[in-house]
Amino acid sequence: MPISKSFKENLWPIAARLHQRFKGAFHIFNEAGINHTCQRLKHAFKGVPGFMNFYAVKAAPTPAILNIMTENGFGFDCSSIPELHKAVCALDECNKKFNDANRLNKSKIMFTSNNTSTEEFTEALRISRDITPVIINIDDTSMIDTVAELNDGRLPSSICFRYNPGPRRKDGSSAAKFGEPEKQKYGIPHEKIVEAYRKAQNLGAVDFGLHTMIASNSLNIEYIQETIQMLLDLTLKLKNDLGIKISFINMGGGIGIPYKTDQNEFPIKELGAWTKEIFEEFGNRHGWNPDFNMECGRYITGPHAALVTKVRGIYHKYQEIVGVDINSNASPRSKFYGFEGDGYHHIDVISGYGHTVQITGDSVVSVCDSLCENNGRFADQRKLPTMQKGDIVVIHNTGAHAVAMDGDYNGRLKPAELLLMTDGTVKMIRRAQTEEDIDATLYGLDPCIFTGK
Repeated sequence: MPISKSFKENLWPIAARLHQRFKGAFHIFNEAGINHTCQRLKHAFKGVPGFMNFYAVKAAPTPAILNIMTENGFGFDCSSIPELHKAVCALDECNKKFNDANRLNKSKIMFTSNNTSTEEFTEALRISRDITPVIINIDDTSMIDTVAELNDGRLPSSICFRYNPGPRRKDGSSAAKFGEPEKQKYGIPHEKIVEAYRKAQNLGAVDFGLHTMIASNSLNIEYIQETIQMLLDLTLKLKNDLGIKISFINMGGGIGIPYKTDQNEFPIKELGAWTKEIFEEFGNRHGWNPDFNMECGRYITGPHAALVTKVRGIYHKYQEIVGVDINSNASPRSKFYGFEGDGYHHIDVISGYGHTVQITGDSVVSVCDSLCENNGRFADQRKLPTMQKGDIVVIHNTGAHAVAMDGDYNGRLKPAELLLMTDGTVKMIRRAQTEEDIDATLYGLDPCIFTGK
């Protein structure tokens, strides 16, 4: 689905001038759109016990974007030490801005890693002890002892486990995207989950969370509903088997956005109303309720950014090629997931006059970059407007898993990131990469030699 009408109305007239001002292609985020989606999400789940969205930092980790999350009251889902540090900085900035000392005393950070190193657990424990509470979400039973050993032989009082239901949940591939849960690398298998909580009890944990993440970019509300119900059912099993009252369940992210023009938006309002209803039923029946958490990232920022680039040349080969002045390492989803499959991104073309070019006839082209790689392209044999050198090409919905997944292949440089502010001004929130940035970690002419001594 294309970016919003209001985003277009603000971006189209200035796109060419921004390209000139920032000397090349750029990603641009829409602050008003991000804020609107944050508020829409909170409104949809208003009345659901303890609702909290832990924004998935991996979706768009730029500090300016994370600051928008804290201003909307969201926490962060982190998967690495750098993401933890960015989350802490964002919460600290929010604390200073609003002069609210309690903000850093609340659990606003989830640390959900996998194949996790002792260094990562050590840093998460340090932050939780010295700066702000961090909920450690354990992905495998072998990690329970590791965390306890790093914490003076005991687990933190509050702990969470990531659950994988295995064959109990079947893939509706269009619904789940990850594929069948038993083929995923994440989470504690169903057969081991009760023992994980029993062991955690014995190692000092008293406050428990339950997490899962078995879907990605799903537009299927039924699959998400089944996931939430699955977690509530498991909380009852843990209560019956171990006497544990789970403090919170976290359904993960997985709520998708419509990249294609023929897809409908996820019915978030309907999911919120349904969730409120089943939580009320659960509370009335059992006399208690866990809090309800999620970790949506793509849903928040994905629709609210675009990659703006310029046509460098038109090439007539066995295919008609439109060459643009940015490379697919700046937005590699299409290469990873298929140009016309899940990696599809809508494309518009702007003439030099700031108007959308209309499709006339059957102009079938591939929109390609300069990488020495055949799949270095943003669209493959797609019907698009007839273009000419100098036209502006807008690649939609790059607000999640675009900037964060880029690379340095061929030494091609990454573009700047801009933020279209709510007042209509534009600011740079990350400068364009330079060749010096790529080589900043090199040692130069004196190699570090290991002598074996």
